[in-house]
This record gives sequence, C-alpha cells and structure tokens, in this order.
Amino acid sequence: MNKELRAKTNEELIQLVTQLKGRLLEYRFKLAQGELDKTHIIKETRQTLARVLTILTERDVKVNVNAMVSSFVKEQTKQKEIQESVKKIKQLRVAKLKQNKEKRLANAEKVKAAPKPEQKTKKVKKAPKKTETVKPTTNKNKKNVKAKTKKKG
Repeated sequence: MNKELRAKTNEELIQLVTQLKGRLLEYRFKLAQGELDKTHIIKETRQTLARVLTILTERDVKVNVNAMVSSFVKEQTKQKEIQESVKKIKQLRVAKLKQNKEKRLANAEKVKAAPKPEQKTKKVKKAPKKTETVKPTTNKNKKNVKAKTKKKG
C-alpha cells in the first residue's frame, strides 16, 4: 500500500487526505448513532490517513487539513441538501399527479351519471325548385338565337 501511495502525485495525495478526513468524520457520526457495524474501518482509515500525511511531510508539502475538511463537509452538506430538495419536488409532483387523476375520474363519473338531455329535431327545409336552362338553339332560317327555359315542377 505504501508503494501505491508513494507513486501518487502531491495533488492526488492532498485529495486523498480530504476524502479520508471526511470519511473518518462520517464514520464517527455513524458510530455515535449506532449505524456502523464494522468499527475496524475507523482504525484503518486513521492509519491510511497517517501514512498519506507522512508521505506529504517527507516531500515537504504543507497541508492545512482542517481547512480541507471544512470545505469537504460543506460540499457534502450541499449535496445532501440538493438531494433532499429533489426528493421533495418529486413527492410534490407525484401528489399533484394523483390529484389531477382523481379530478379526471370524478369528472368522468359526473358525466356518466348526468342524465342526457333530449335532443330536439330540427326541421329540414326543402330547397326551392330550380329552373333549368337549356342550351340555345339556332334556327337555320333565322339568325336569332333563342334560349328556352323549362320549369321543373
């Protein structure tokens, strides 16, 4: 494990310190609440953290661990708040969808239960009789053209 840690760059080790400190904090909270089953994880995390800090000290890298931890905790808190707000929004959407569905069902039942009004029959008016025009015919003897109309009736 030491070889793997020594192969990492300073930036990676600093990130690892932040993660380990955050995990250690979470494990302590879980232990206090009685949710942590494997208590040996705390010891392993502390030992790994000590190894990383030792490597950073050997490389003469100064690390402000407390500032890192506070930024890590703030970031974790923001993420949890975002997750909680997303859950609330989803719950509100589901509740609204249920209300809309209930309204639609109630309206459908009202429509089914309501008596149907009698439909009035409309009187159909007959169209007026049209006159038909016939093509004009020409008389061979006369030059006048006459148009004849016939009435249907």
